[in-house]
Amino acid sequence: MAEERGAPIAATVFPRLTLGAAPRIGYMLSPFAVTPERQRQSIAQALLSRPLADLVAGGAEVTTSYPDPAF
Repeated sequence: MAEERGAPIAATVFPRLTLGAAPRIGYMLSPFAVTPERQRQSIAQALLSRPLADLVAGGAEVTTSYPDPAF
C-alpha cells in the first residue's frame, strides 16, 4: 500500500497460487488502484516493481495478472 500523509493512495495484492500437480510457486497480481488525483505519476509502477522483485528473489517461479474483462 502507498500512503500520503497517512491516507492510502494506492494498493495491490499478490495472492499465492498453486499450479499443477507438482506445485510451483506462483503469485497473481490482483486488480489494483491508484486514487484518481494521483494517477499518471508513476505510483503504480513503483508499487509493482519492488514487490515483483521481492517475489522473484523469494523463489516465485510464475507471476501473472488477473485480467479485467472491461479493458
